[in-house]
Amino acid sequence: MSPEATTEHDRRAEIIDSALRILDEEGVHALTLKRIAHMMDVSDAALFRHYRNKADIVNSMVDFVLRRHPFVDEGGDAWECLENIMRGQLDSFQSCPHHTSVLFQEELFRLYPDVTRSFLREKDAKREALKEILYRGIDEGRFPDDLDVNAFSLLFMGALRIQVLNWRMSGGGGLLADTDEVLAMLKRICEADDI
Repeated sequence: MSPEATTEHDRRAEIIDSALRILDEEGVHALTLKRIAHMMDVSDAALFRHYRNKADIVNSMVDFVLRRHPFVDEGGDAWECLENIMRGQLDSFQSCPHHTSVLFQEELFRLYPDVTRSFLREKDAKREALKEILYRGIDEGRFPDDLDVNAFSLLFMGALRIQVLNWRMSGGGGLLADTDEVLAMLKRICEADDI
């Protein structure tokens, strides 16, 4: 990669990082081109060398966060995969706490329809990945045949989201603190014969 390309890539990443930090620390209404430029100690015009407008920055920021935190199926039996996904997501968010602000800015979704579309596309893909694991668990005999994979995948994603929200609202600490209890409850639900 040429030095110019590296510089371009680095500058774009710096803009995204600044936007994420502003969103996390000050909220969506503080996320302006002027504020981003000020945080980076550059002129507003300098941002236009890398992005067309604020919406381009916001969309790139959201795409970056969504790509940075994928569901990773590391193999093993179906339940182990679910555990690994939950722990992996929480660990990933704990290592980049300002990324979680993208997930909890309802105003961001209202103001930027492309963000909503990206988020829904990613949510649907993750839910489909969970359903594939659940169907595999049914085929393996690990989960009952009558497991409602739609409802359970929604419950799993909701549990993940509420853990992150509780962590954000409590001011930090260990995001993985309640994971064992949450996973134990999900496992009981998932493996129950009378669901």
